[in-house]
Parts: sequence; C-alpha cells; structure tokens
Amino acid sequence: MSALLQVRDLSVTFPVGHGTLQAVDSVSFDLARGETLGLVGESGSGKSTLAFALMRAHPIASGSIAFDGHDTVALSGGALKSLRRRMQMVFQNPYASLDPRMTIHRILAEPLVAHGVSKQDHGEIIAQMLRRVGLSDEAAGRYPGQFSGGQRQRIAIARALVLRPEILILDEPVSALDVSIQAQVINLLRDLQAEFKIAYLVIAHDLPLIHQISDRIAVLYLGRIVETASADAIVRQPQHPYTAALLSASPARDPSERRERIVLKGEPPSPIRRPSGCAFHPRCPIATDRCTVETPMLAEAATGHSVACHYPGRIKSPIAL
Repeated sequence: MSALLQVRDLSVTFPVGHGTLQAVDSVSFDLARGETLGLVGESGSGKSTLAFALMRAHPIASGSIAFDGHDTVALSGGALKSLRRRMQMVFQNPYASLDPRMTIHRILAEPLVAHGVSKQDHGEIIAQMLRRVGLSDEAAGRYPGQFSGGQRQRIAIARALVLRPEILILDEPVSALDVSIQAQVINLLRDLQAEFKIAYLVIAHDLPLIHQISDRIAVLYLGRIVETASADAIVRQPQHPYTAALLSASPARDPSERRERIVLKGEPPSPIRRPSGCAFHPRCPIATDRCTVETPMLAEAATGHSVACHYPGRIKSPIAL
C-alpha cells in the first residue's frame, strides 16, 4: 500500500515559563490508504497534540508532514482549507463536541457550508450519511440532547464523513461509552472504512481495545514513539516494558483472561524536565545504569517491529491470547 500520509521527525513545542515543553519529539510514521494506525499512550504522552499538529491546529517546531506527496507544513489559506476537507477529526466526548443549540441537520451542514457544497445537495447528503451511521432521516430535525452517548458519537462520525475525507483522525472515539456501545461503534467504523476506503489514525490509551480495530500500533511515551509494529505483534510480543505495562493495566473484557499486572514506579515525568538517557528509566522495572545515560534509538528488533529500548523483549506479554 502506498503511503497517503508521511510524517518525518515531527516535533511540537510550547513555551512554558522560562522553559520549553516538548510535547511531540521527532515522531515519524506512515499511514497508507485504507489502513488504521493506532496511537497509544498514557495521558500526557503527546497523542492529541500530534493529532492537532497533523490538522495544522498546533504550530510545528520542526519536521515534515506530507499528505498525498505534498508538504503541508507551509500551507495556509485556501490550500490549508483544502487539506482539512481531506482530513477530518472525531473527538472523544460526544456530549461536548456537538452544539446543543443546533439541530443535527445544522451540525452536519456546517462543514458542507464551509467548503462550498451546494445548499440544494445538503438534505440528500445529510440523510444518506445519517442512514449510513445507523440513524433515521428524522434525526436531522432533532437536537443532540435527545440522543444517547452512542448515538451522539455516530452523529459526530457522520459530521466528519459528509465531506468524504481520505483520513479520519479519531481521538479516543469510544472511551466515553459503555463497553457494549464501544463494540457497536468499532464495528460501525470498520464498516465505514471498508465502504469509503478511509485511512484511520486512532488515538487511545486502552491497548487491547485499539488492537481490535488497528492494522498497526505506535506506542508513545513523553512525545516519542517507543515501539511500533503490527497490532497483533504489539499485543502478543511487546518489546518495550512500557508497552507491556500498558497491556497489563487495561481492563480485562473476558473473565477467563489471565493477566499479570506490571506496576510502574511513580508518575510520568514532566516533558519540561525530561530525564537523561532513556526517558522511561525512572519508572522501568528492568532499567540499568546504562539506561540513565544512554538514549535508546528506535530500531528494528524483528521484521516490521521497531523498539527504542536497550533490553527489548525482556518482559513478556501480560495477556494470554
């Protein structure tokens, strides 16, 4: 598959007092047409900042973003507007992302108006998309408060898809929903991807959950990718101790699932005062003196499986599959 999105050495920084917060640090990845890449990490790992940077909603300190072979970092005006038509975003909280004062028709019509789609086509486009996400045509005349959380997320997905984008960025798209509703929304996303051939960039903190929808997964820690591989390889054979810890901390969905909890020391350090050497070493259960002074580079540990760790594979998957 050809790469639709190519990100190289992308960094995002923010001034904080007399220092600098390094939110995203030299991140590189490709996203192919019709593929799903999961971005996983704790809160503060840089996942959402990276997503907003891709949408050009955050300033980029360095690095490059190529969409369909064209550099997007220097885009502005109409060119940037065109990019945003081709790359849309769905947010975490379906209760906060929809204006309660607007009908569903107006909410879905907003992007159509912004991008100059003929008003006479709005009704049919909106009706078709509502049906495609499992809602009836009459939903268009109602307000967000008249729908459940799962239905609101379906509306948010419909709003992102009315412009038929080529990439959909989903920021924790099911974390605010009940487990039974999560499965329904994930199945809907799979069906929509198969129909529209969209590429997904899915942000989450729950590794087993993101495994259900992703082709590949990249694990972020303090703004850096520390491991990337196929979704199955990440869950079955994690190479980085942080990945193994994320797996162990995820809630079990099957009562018979065997899982050994890996307890990390302390909280993630501040991105303003990044530890020397491996940034994970203050919390790592297998860290040595080498880890405190030598920064591990992202390197291939197996075919298609890269990890930034001096001792890859020392901790086995806590999940028995």
